[in-house]
Amino acid sequence: MKPSFSILILVLVFPAFAQTIDPARQERKPLTREEPERAAKAQELLEQARAALSQSAKFDSIQTLSVSGNIRRAAMTATASSGGATGSVTAIGGDVDPTIFGANNFKEYFADGKVEYDFSMPGKFRWQEDIGQQQRSGFFDGDRLWQKVNRNAVNSPPHAAPFIRQLLQSQFSYLTLGLLLAPPPGFPVEYSYAEEKPFRQTVAEVIVITGPGSFKTELYLDQTTHLPLLLRFVIGGIARPAMVFMPAGTPQQEGRRALETAQQQAEAKPPGAQEREKLVFFTDYRVVDGVLFPHKITTQINGKLIEEISFSQFKANQPINPEKFMEKK
Repeated sequence: MKPSFSILILVLVFPAFAQTIDPARQERKPLTREEPERAAKAQELLEQARAALSQSAKFDSIQTLSVSGNIRRAAMTATASSGGATGSVTAIGGDVDPTIFGANNFKEYFADGKVEYDFSMPGKFRWQEDIGQQQRSGFFDGDRLWQKVNRNAVNSPPHAAPFIRQLLQSQFSYLTLGLLLAPPPGFPVEYSYAEEKPFRQTVAEVIVITGPGSFKTELYLDQTTHLPLLLRFVIGGIARPAMVFMPAGTPQQEGRRALETAQQQAEAKPPGAQEREKLVFFTDYRVVDGVLFPHKITTQINGKLIEEISFSQFKANQPINPEKFMEKK
């Protein structure tokens, strides 16, 4: 009988992100005369945004926030082959090049699911995503990082843990910046005012946000209402996840070499690949517990819909069960 397999892949689309972990090793250019002024202008605009979000309650008074709702995420299913085996590949993320798996007959669709996110100031963040066949959960708690994918705990090697943490912080930045005007816990950023820019029927004030590695995004604030409109990222070529087919019992050193090789291949920029624009829109603002929150977050890459989250429940300044931030088997 011809061997077969079935693979489920979660495709995470990150902004351009350098694998530089130690902040002390990151070179910083001397400040120009304009940069302190731009930083001050950015802080002024952020204060205006916080004031606009505060209705009958102060936005800055939020100490805990729990949100939940429905999600639609672009996905792909295909037939693939490796080492003489054939089977199916399902990629949830919608931004993957199927040809890297030798895949054919691929079909794009949207996977539906549920999401929950918990924020506890200043240093805790938890996520739970059940989308199609993929379940993923985890949390940041100070320096602790724990995550589980499809009922299996993910234990990162000590040398890789800081990089994995920064990748996850980068990925979830759109949630914390969009909902709380703050970066993820343990992810320091700097703000600098850029320019005024026409946006649809209004004018936006654009703030550039930079962080660890080469993290960079632009926050658009409505010049009239001061509400956050969107985050703009620039990302690289089509996502190319690292894929390694290894039989059980493969020596650890051999497996590590194979994974490093696959990762280098995944990170290599394909010939002719162009940078793309990722836009995360915040809409459907409604008052909850005295604060305006966006109830819909839509993500597009070069105009193509990738993800849509519709929040149905917000809980601000209500106790969060401590067990949510405990490791589970």
